[in-house]
Amino acid sequence: MVCFYAELGVTNYKIVTRFRPSIVAEAAWYATCATLHKRYICHETFKMQTRLHEKLVIQCAKIMMESHSLLKSNNRRTEIYHKYSSKTRGAVALYPPAKSLLPCHRWRI
Repeated sequence: MVCFYAELGVTNYKIVTRFRPSIVAEAAWYATCATLHKRYICHETFKMQTRLHEKLVIQCAKIMMESHSLLKSNNRRTEIYHKYSSKTRGAVALYPPAKSLLPCHRWRI
């Protein structure tokens, strides 16, 4: 699933023009954790080496999630959808996007 989100990231103009590759890679990991409802852990070594800012990672992951939610309707990324819908790739494109990262999501207290 990390490869799926990374590929969505590198084909998205908003992402490649705003974020370094290290941010895109970490955002793919963050988006995967959110989609699978797993706890996100950024290793300190990685954080120190790349000077990651969690805020940037989350912004990038939100754009990836938006791309995932629009995947079927976006003709440019249909090939990515089909590629990652196959059983050989774990059918990860068929997982619903993480609602917590979608723009229309509202936090409830």
